[in-house]
Amino acid sequence: MAGRSAELGATPAGPASIRRHAEETVWLEINRFPQAQGLKPLVLRAQLQQAAREHSLSMARYGYFGHKDMHGRTVRERLLERAVTDWRELGENIAKELGSATAALQVCQNWMNSPGHRRNIIRPAYSETGVGAAMDSDGNILFTQVFMAR
Repeated sequence: MAGRSAELGATPAGPASIRRHAEETVWLEINRFPQAQGLKPLVLRAQLQQAAREHSLSMARYGYFGHKDMHGRTVRERLLERAVTDWRELGENIAKELGSATAALQVCQNWMNSPGHRRNIIRPAYSETGVGAAMDSDGNILFTQVFMAR
């Protein structure tokens, strides 16, 4: 789907405005669920945001899908490389959705329908998050959400 990739920008991840909109939509939508259970909303943390975005970009650019990156690093190891050490628990949700205007909302619904993903979203210990999104050359949007408890 090279035409679509070219239409969205120079990288398979699309222009920054589209990525930011998808990331913000996921963050806002996901925060509805903990708040509905009386929990505090997840606060965006720049370092987590960047780590999530880079993982999504890597999956989109290099054509893989997994919690481990191309070098076998987990979210824990990727954050330690960024000198993020002030946590006691970490979690990560990933997803791949066909690129559409509703992809961000769809991924949130899918995560809430999955027991493991849902646990990360409503885990009371988690207070901070970061969300990353990137479009691959086939038009799929890859999402990563990192969760952290201090």
